[in-house]
Amino acid sequence: MFVNGNRAHGTLGAALVLVALAFVGAAATSDKAHAATYTVLHTFCPDADYPNCANDGEDPWGTPVVAPDGTVYGTAHDGGAHGAGVLYALVPKGASYRFHVLYHFCAAASCTDGLYPWGRLIIDTKGNVYGVAGGGAYFGGEVFKFAPNASRTGGKLSKIYDFCAKGGSCPDGNGPTGIAYIPSAPGAPYDGKSPLYGGAGGGNSDSGGIVFKLESVKDRTLRRETTLYNFCSTTDCTDGRSPMDASVDAAGDVLGLTDAGGTYNRGVAFKVDSSGKETVLHSICDDQTTCFEGRTLNYSSGGLVLDSAGNLWGEEEDGGANNYGVLFELQRLSAKYKYVKRRDFCSPGTCLDGANPVGGLLADGSGNLFGVTEFGGQQNLAVGGTVFELKGGTHFHTLYAFCAQSGCTDGRQPIGTLTSDSAGNLYGATSSGGNIQPNGAGRGVVFKLTP
Repeated sequence: MFVNGNRAHGTLGAALVLVALAFVGAAATSDKAHAATYTVLHTFCPDADYPNCANDGEDPWGTPVVAPDGTVYGTAHDGGAHGAGVLYALVPKGASYRFHVLYHFCAAASCTDGLYPWGRLIIDTKGNVYGVAGGGAYFGGEVFKFAPNASRTGGKLSKIYDFCAKGGSCPDGNGPTGIAYIPSAPGAPYDGKSPLYGGAGGGNSDSGGIVFKLESVKDRTLRRETTLYNFCSTTDCTDGRSPMDASVDAAGDVLGLTDAGGTYNRGVAFKVDSSGKETVLHSICDDQTTCFEGRTLNYSSGGLVLDSAGNLWGEEEDGGANNYGVLFELQRLSAKYKYVKRRDFCSPGTCLDGANPVGGLLADGSGNLFGVTEFGGQQNLAVGGTVFELKGGTHFHTLYAFCAQSGCTDGRQPIGTLTSDSAGNLYGATSSGGNIQPNGAGRGVVFKLTP
């Protein structure tokens, strides 16, 4: 997470559209890497003074979204004309894409327009793009809406909500971790009017964070915020602390993970219903002598995906048998859930399957899950990360290992969640790699992968 420009490892998600899946309940197995077509759509400039470079941003740690016309929208957390991040568009033109910066954040001296955007973007039926950023009127973060112009070369930014508007300990939240909505159908875009949901820091209970709801108000741009739940409302925060990315089911229940709290202080999987009642679905345990379940880490483990049988799927960046993260399922058994670990990352001694899954999972509607790891891949733990598939919830495949090109010009260390288009192509971004700076790091790429 980034607060006032300082990095706390990981990424923040936003809206996770719930897609009906059809998983079966067998343990995940590994297959060899499958051939996939990998394309770099844009390489971020290594430096503003680099030849032929503009202020296109750097560190694209968020998750892009693909419009029906094929335009890819995304954010870079830093860089741009004011050093506070950008919103960009990659507009398809034939077989290639044209990159345009739509908005440079922190245009005002007080940063009331926002700064350091992060997380997943969503798009509505009219083509408007929504996301979260820091800054804002009270410097507690914001939810923004951006209306692109017809050529997708610019547009207008407006704010939906400024957090910490109620002062004090920010009972209405601060530092939103993302936004989610109830889709009218699996994979359908946001209608632009119905409530948005998410998690944030702050709150009334020992600043343990909140689950919020933003409702439209007639003839007003800003929305009305309702705090549905304050975490740390129980002794020792057994109800969880510091919510991460959230999703919403058809009944309006908010589902997600917390970064801490719970019985073992390793986080919980939770549900908050429309009345504000919280249910702890599972307390994560990471006792390396008994449970090996993994642990969430600094907001980077994403949210939960709901399947057609009511089971939940997620990932944890750290912990597990090899201490490099796990994929898990919460199987619904009547009114309770059973934790089932589906994969321990970092095969001993190699990590060719990847290490440290981040950003959350993407479901394709056919029973398959996709995600990324920040490390591992080509040869060992230190290399640049992977894109993976859990086919049918059972068979694990590495689709792509980064740093496959000399100098990691294909990018390295993806952090945000993947997104997809109607043809099943996957899109994402890496936090480094691409054009090489003097220190050899690079500032990231946006990529497309056809499984």
